[in-house]
Amino acid sequence: MAANRTQRYGLHLWEPGDNFLREEFNENFEALDAVPEAVTGTYTGDGASSQSITLGFQPRLVLVTSRGNTSSGYAAVAVPGGDGYAHNGGVALQVTEEGFAVFIGRQYVFTNETDRRYYYLAVR
Repeated sequence: MAANRTQRYGLHLWEPGDNFLREEFNENFEALDAVPEAVTGTYTGDGASSQSITLGFQPRLVLVTSRGNTSSGYAAVAVPGGDGYAHNGGVALQVTEEGFAVFIGRQYVFTNETDRRYYYLAVR
């Protein structure tokens, strides 16, 4: 049996002379599987009223932002089951089953402006 555990995730730690138990390894793997994974990336706005960004999973949370000091330099955050709003109150972002969707033209929200580069962080 493991003599100690890690502080952050409670994983089993073995010291010389400790016996190894399969159950302890399985507990470690299950704990690591439960740790949220962050995925980052970019997309380029296409100017359409909406654009789908496919990640291959439904995120628990998505943050989208753009760089620059223009009127479209907004940020939006969304979770499943709710719309993500930009700072001016317009719908800018929605979580989908396979990723997220971004919008343009909804109450002056710009998360899909033509040829503008956007950055996202999605938590799996």
